[in-house]
Amino acid sequence: MTSTTGLITAADTTALAPVSQYGRYADAACASVLQSWAWGAFKERHGWRVAREASDGFAVQVLLKRKFGVTIGYVPRGPAVDWSNNGSVSACLGALDALCKREGVALALIEPDAMLPAGFDSRRYGLSSSYLSVQPLRTIIVRCDRDDDALLAAMKQKTRYNVRLAAKRGVTVRQGSADDLPAFWSLLQTTATRDAFGVHTLAYYADLLRFFPPPDQGALLCAEYGGEIVAGAILLRGGPTAIYLAGASSDSHREHMPTYALQYAALQWARDAGCTRYDLWGIPPTDAPPDAAHGEQQNVRDGLWGVYRFKQGFGGEIVSYPGIFIRQYRPLIGRLALRAINRQRGVLG
Repeated sequence: MTSTTGLITAADTTALAPVSQYGRYADAACASVLQSWAWGAFKERHGWRVAREASDGFAVQVLLKRKFGVTIGYVPRGPAVDWSNNGSVSACLGALDALCKREGVALALIEPDAMLPAGFDSRRYGLSSSYLSVQPLRTIIVRCDRDDDALLAAMKQKTRYNVRLAAKRGVTVRQGSADDLPAFWSLLQTTATRDAFGVHTLAYYADLLRFFPPPDQGALLCAEYGGEIVAGAILLRGGPTAIYLAGASSDSHREHMPTYALQYAALQWARDAGCTRYDLWGIPPTDAPPDAAHGEQQNVRDGLWGVYRFKQGFGGEIVSYPGIFIRQYRPLIGRLALRAINRQRGVLG
C-alpha cells in the first residue's frame, strides 16, 4: 500500500524490499548498488519495469523501458559477474538472453562495473562496443575502512586544511531526515543552475531514502552553518561500497568550506556503515583540462573540472569503466533504436 501522497510510507519499506534469492546471489557476486534489489524496486517507482536473473557466480538486473516503439533493456553497472571467468560470463549472458527474449527486448545496453580483463574478446560473447555511456566513465574511490586520523592523512594537504578550517569556522554535519529534503532539493536546484545539470523531482529523492533507509543503507547528510543548511549529500550503500549519489551546496558561506566537512562526514558514515570503499561517483572522462583551465586559472568550474579537482583532494584511486556494450536481439529495429538513443542521450538517465 502507498500513502495518499503517492510516496511509499516507512512502514511499507520492508515489504517492498524482501530478502530475496536474487539479493543473496547479487551480494555473493559483489554487485553494484545499481544491481541491487532495492535499486530495481526504486526504479520501478519511476518509469521502468525490472527483470532479474541470478545463479551461482552472477546476478543481472535489467531495467526495461518502451522507447521509439521498441523495448530497450539497460543493465546499469552490471551484470555482477567475474568477467575473467568464461563459464560464469557464458552462464550470465545466457540468462540475460533468456530474460530479454521473454520480455521482448530489441537491444540490451550492458554497462560493466569494471574494466574488462586484458584480452577479453567481447565479440566472442556477441557484445558490440559503443560510444554510449549513462553512468560516469571514471570515478574516484577512497578507502574508508580506517580511523579519522588515517582518513585525514590520506587527503591532500589543502583538503585536510579545509576540513579542519570548516570545523574551526563552526560548520557542523548531521544526518538529515525527511523534513530536511525540501531544503536539500532547493540547494540542489541552486547547484544545478550553477553547474548546468538536471535534477529529479523531490519525490524521487524522498523515494531514494525509503528504499535505502537511514541510518546504514542510505543517508541524507546536512552541513550547517549558523543553523542554516548550506550543503547536503545523499549517500547509498551497496555491499562494501558507499556511493555519493547526489550533492548540493549553497552560493552562500562557501568560504567556510562546508563541502569539505560534508565529504569528511560522508567518509565517516561509509566506514561506520561497514563499507570499505567510498565512491565519489564521477569525474571527467580524461585528465585533459578545459581550455579555460590553464596557467593560473586552474580553479575554473568548466564542466566537471572544478569538481574533479575537489574530489582528487580526498586521496582516492581513479577507476575507469568501459562504457556500454550492445547486445542485439532484433538487429534491424535495434539499430534504428540505437540511432535514436545516440540522438537523445538523456533517454536512459
